[in-house]
Amino acid sequence: MEDTSPLFFTLYNRREIGFNKKRLTYPTLYKMVKEAVYMAGKNLNVTPHWFRHTFVTMLLENDVPLAVVKDWAGHSDISTTNIYLERVNQDHTYTHLNKVELFK
Repeated sequence: MEDTSPLFFTLYNRREIGFNKKRLTYPTLYKMVKEAVYMAGKNLNVTPHWFRHTFVTMLLENDVPLAVVKDWAGHSDISTTNIYLERVNQDHTYTHLNKVELFK
């Protein structure tokens, strides 16, 4: 059975039940991230999607299998995850080519 509880949530008080988890909306998460990067004095172009992209990229750069990354990223189609892998491979082309000794 798949866990459907929210990854990011806010607590709100309902008198008859106590504290409840309510899914954090994307606009609220966006504002929180923007405020945090502003306070840190860092790259103001960072968004919640940047963290998602970075997470997926780091998994692939550390040789986590594509199918596992697909599931963790929540992609419905592995071709979406493969786009990230193609980018990682493209970024490391020269690193791979430098390992090849064409002339001895």
